[in-house]
Amino acid sequence: MFKKNFLFLNIVIFGSVYAAKTSHKEIVSFINDDKQFVCNGENVKWFLPNGTQIIESDKYQINNTSNDASILTIKQINSNDIGTYTCSSNEVKHEFELKLYYPLTIPHFRREHLIKENENVVLGCRTTSVPKVKKITWYFEEQELIPNKDYKPHNDGILLENVKADRAGKYTCVAVQELDSFKNIQERHHNLIVEYAPQQNDEQKEITAEISQMITLDCEAKSEPNPSFSWLASGYETFSNIKTHNHKSTLKVKINSKEDFKTYTCLASNEYGTSNQVFVIREKTEEEKEANSVSKATGIVTFFLITLALIVNTFL
Repeated sequence: MFKKNFLFLNIVIFGSVYAAKTSHKEIVSFINDDKQFVCNGENVKWFLPNGTQIIESDKYQINNTSNDASILTIKQINSNDIGTYTCSSNEVKHEFELKLYYPLTIPHFRREHLIKENENVVLGCRTTSVPKVKKITWYFEEQELIPNKDYKPHNDGILLENVKADRAGKYTCVAVQELDSFKNIQERHHNLIVEYAPQQNDEQKEITAEISQMITLDCEAKSEPNPSFSWLASGYETFSNIKTHNHKSTLKVKINSKEDFKTYTCLASNEYGTSNQVFVIREKTEEEKEANSVSKATGIVTFFLITLALIVNTFL
């Protein structure tokens, strides 16, 4: 990062010029730096931006070399030095344009974007700086974005086309201003919210149970905004023993009789649509009940043997 007390200067040097030919060179300077300008020719005179001829002083130093080069040194450059300097001789006339350079900034912009699924959106990253930023890199959830059919450069930002729900999240633009050995890096974040209809696991779930057993049915639906839930039991809405929070809803079913062995449907809906998940509760067969009893008995015996072994170990 840069120190607070600096300004950037653009010094365009017109080197050896023949007739109408002019060369340019850019130089970056911090405030209070000394900078030199070289002009080739005999009997060179230097002029300030206001046209006054430059006389040597503590501020301006002029050195003429043996190879017909005149060097103007401006001491401790500041904002008052901005303008076009001229060197002229019998053969040539050169101009030096001294500009104030600006550090990179990204102005404030809209940070949150709300769109519907399959819509397009432009995320901006307008920068101001001199010299201009040559490259802006975009990231989605910390992963660099490579331009493709879904991500395209667009003016001062990127265009996202046909946006799906899984592309909602944090987008970051990173701009880098390079000045010799220095780098000024700025970044801005966009939060993209994509609204879409509820999405559920459409695979039917089967649960086995016995009379007097309590069964818990868990239903989850992804959507934006959050869905509202309702439950159907064999096609009829049920209102009891339901708990709902954000994207999840739970229905507790007490199996009091054989009539409770039936199909239960979880409905999730918002302004964009409705989805459902089906649960089928059926009665356990005699074989399943027997297998369950054996499993429980095995578990009890195993627990007893482990406990007994621990007790024996303690007294040995």
